[in-house]
Amino acid sequence: MPALAVQVITGLWLAWLKLPSLTLWFSAQGGPVAQLIQLKLALLALTALVAAHARFRVIPRLSPATLPLMGWHILAVTLLSVLFVVVGLSFRVRWGV
Repeated sequence: MPALAVQVITGLWLAWLKLPSLTLWFSAQGGPVAQLIQLKLALLALTALVAAHARFRVIPRLSPATLPLMGWHILAVTLLSVLFVVVGLSFRVRWGV
């Protein structure tokens, strides 16, 4: 858990370095960088929701019958992680911007 906290804090710090205004993060005036920051924050929220659901709903009731549901959670977190990488790379590559 501490590693996740460090990643979130450094991610917010890097976003601040790219766009040093919280209001610009959530406005159209921030441009493409703001859109990427919004997308990263949305991915973070989705990852947290999936992880929390797995932690509090799936894992306590884990059995052979609920194992496929856990597999779907693993797949969802994996796909979200890949999207994190793609969006992060977009800061450097500027695809379509």
